[in-house]
Amino acid sequence: MITRAHIRNFRCLADVDITFEPLTILVGPNASGKSALLAALEPVAMTVGSNSRHHQGSLSMQLSGADGKVAMANNYGHRFQLLHLDVEQMRAVNVVQEARVLDRNGGNLANVFATLSRSEQSALAEQFKVLVPMYDDVDVKPYQAGSHRLVFRDRWTPSFQYEPSQVSDGTMLMLAFLVIQYQPQPIDVLAIEEPERGLHPYLVGEVVRMLRRLATGDLGPRAIQVVLATHSAELLEFAEPREVRFLSRRESDGATQVESAPTETTDWANAVKEYQGSLGGLWLSGALGGVPGG
Repeated sequence: MITRAHIRNFRCLADVDITFEPLTILVGPNASGKSALLAALEPVAMTVGSNSRHHQGSLSMQLSGADGKVAMANNYGHRFQLLHLDVEQMRAVNVVQEARVLDRNGGNLANVFATLSRSEQSALAEQFKVLVPMYDDVDVKPYQAGSHRLVFRDRWTPSFQYEPSQVSDGTMLMLAFLVIQYQPQPIDVLAIEEPERGLHPYLVGEVVRMLRRLATGDLGPRAIQVVLATHSAELLEFAEPREVRFLSRRESDGATQVESAPTETTDWANAVKEYQGSLGGLWLSGALGGVPGG
């Protein structure tokens, strides 16, 4: 697991030192450096000079192994997956081929689902219909020669199936998030931009809880570290303060600065009490950089 990263001269990250939990949530206004930080964690990013805002970037990481030992590494070659899901791409018909990991935009979702074993598909479908109870099953069906698409079976009329174009954005996103845990190609670090887009508030909470279980190894045989980037105060209502890193841009030079919640201070306790335990409300107050330019 990545426990700490020190990033210098990469886009707006002039000199950032950040610690990580199994699930880490990066929150900040638009253009506060969230996407840059996710990109910096990708092993190939620091070798591409055109990506830097200042000069050639550098990245050092502190890693903790399964044995609890801590080691330092430069440009650590972790298996990394970055997702910025595009619902319209996820609805697309797929040319049939094996797919062991979701594309960045999720456009090969039907192929990844079809690549799973039947037992994995069944287990995933059971989870899916609990979270989205309007449906009784999810499957892939032939479309034209050499292609197929996802279909969703109606809960009340099982003979009726919905096409991807007939279901909500939240339905497609929830299926993609569930697929992640079953991907045949193992990864070490999963990064997701704006995971809350298109989701009902209840499902936002379910996604955060599911990703936390994925990060701690409670969903499968191995843990996958998860880093989320969001500007949603709503998502923060389901976060634990120790998981959140607050990003903002420094007024003097525009460089990104990262803060953790000062949970050990009296001021923090008083602020949490004032906002009735709402982490999202506290962030939007501007005290933690939730208001652009505030």
